[in-house]
Amino acid sequence: MLSAFSDRLNVLRINVVNTFRYDTAYFWTNIFSVLSAVTYALTYLLFIGVIYGKVQTVAGYNHNEILFFIFAGTVTFFVLYTWCYDSLDQLRLDVNRGNLDLLLTKPMPLLFYVSTRSTSLLGLIKESGLPMFIIALTIDWPALDFSFWPVLAGVIIFFLSIIIFHCIQFLLTIPVFWLGESAEISSLIYGISDFDLPYEGFPRVLKFSLTYFLPVLFGTAIPTSVMLGKTNASVMLVIALFVTIMFMLLRLWGWKMALKNYTSASS
Repeated sequence: MLSAFSDRLNVLRINVVNTFRYDTAYFWTNIFSVLSAVTYALTYLLFIGVIYGKVQTVAGYNHNEILFFIFAGTVTFFVLYTWCYDSLDQLRLDVNRGNLDLLLTKPMPLLFYVSTRSTSLLGLIKESGLPMFIIALTIDWPALDFSFWPVLAGVIIFFLSIIIFHCIQFLLTIPVFWLGESAEISSLIYGISDFDLPYEGFPRVLKFSLTYFLPVLFGTAIPTSVMLGKTNASVMLVIALFVTIMFMLLRLWGWKMALKNYTSASS
């Protein structure tokens, strides 16, 4: 068990180092990616300011609470973007181009490798740092109604949500093993992960469906609701653990089925 953990740690280290080298190779790309992220954050804040110039609350969230919601959503997006999205897109390309053949010959935990290959710590810092700082400055933190247990449970649910979204994107990517391409299918993750509405704003049927069957509300809506004390922290933490385990099992099953169906480029 310790050996398996050590192998995965070593694979993660290599992936992070290789991605860092790629990220630092193109100076102007880095500059414009930061400008793009900052522009989006400022535009979004302006949009929210216009809305709250007309209304006092949206789905029970006042202006300060919705700013915290935006902050949490920004964190979720950039963590997913710098770890999950690019790594699984590389898997899609490897299957499409036949490069997976070589990876299958390597004595390494392949599923872990393809899941973490493009983990970009530099990307997380450079692209999310300034937008998150700007959004954080707009929040009146002392005015938020925080308590220890809801905040802790919300943070745990946030980390579980990253795993859930990874599993969803993985399941959207592996049709490439059967179809030869899944770019359009896997790109659905960008749409379904962008539910920028508070948990309390969804009808009961949608809440249930988007919590258990397509659990995209775990990305931002549920952790934020829990941390602000609007949703029962203990109950939602148990649900999050259950959904995470179910989707991890689905991911493992999908991987095994995909490898059984894989036709080598050399065959």
